[in-house]
Formats: sequence, structure tokens, C-alpha cells
Amino acid sequence: MAALPHSAAARDFAGAPPSRAGVRVALGAAAALATGALLAGHERLGRWAGGFLDAYVAAQQKMLAATGNVTADGRSEFAVLLADGATAESLRGAMAGVADVSFARVADLDGWVIVTTTPGNRAGLEALRALPEARLVVPNRGLWICH
Repeated sequence: MAALPHSAAARDFAGAPPSRAGVRVALGAAAALATGALLAGHERLGRWAGGFLDAYVAAQQKMLAATGNVTADGRSEFAVLLADGATAESLRGAMAGVADVSFARVADLDGWVIVTTTPGNRAGLEALRALPEARLVVPNRGLWICH
């Protein structure tokens, strides 16, 4: 019986030791399975982990609420990314026809401006988003970056 032809790459791959990435993936999968089995097998530990997760999520939600986009005078702040070729002044002029949306300031980041409106002013925000000078309109919240 004749041997099946194999390419050199297939022979090299078959005889090669496992790569570091493959070992890491295998170890990660084994750790995840072991953790799942541990939590599923121990009801008390599972309840404790669930309670910890609930407390952690509640703390994160409080922190997010503290970085809300409401100013001291009760108006909501939104960050607007300017479209290509648009300037803060051109956006300010285009906003003249938008109900209850006010230009607040130019942001510290290039190409961004801050506007304010009354909370819940969906029509004003949609009109602002429809302007050709505005590429993106998002709530002006603090951004937490973790390594």
C-alpha cells in the first residue's frame, strides 16, 4: 500500500511542539471549566459569588451615575464630534434653528464641542444629530479607562 502524499508544511505542523498561544488557550479553558465546576458543585460558594457580583455591579452603577451628564443648573450635556470640514462656529450657527439646544464650549479634545439641553429633549437631540456639521452626538460622561 502506497503512502499518502503530504506536504512539507503538514509534516512540519504535525511534528511541531504546541505554540505558547495554544498552551495559554488550553490553560485558560481548563481554568474556566474548573471554576465553573467549582461554582456549580458548591451551592454556598455559588451564592457568595452571585452576591459579590451583585454588589460589584451596584457599585459600578453608582459610580456611573455620579459621572452623569447633568450640569449644576440641571441641563444635560452632550459631546458633539464635528464632521469633516465643520468648525465650532459653523455648528453654533447651524444650531440656531434647533429647539432648546445651546452651545456650551469647545471641548479639550480637537474636533469636539459641548452642548447643553433640557433633560429628555429627544426632538432637539435628533435635530442636532441631523445637522451636517455633527458627526456624532453622545452624552458627555466621564470616561474611565482601565489598563
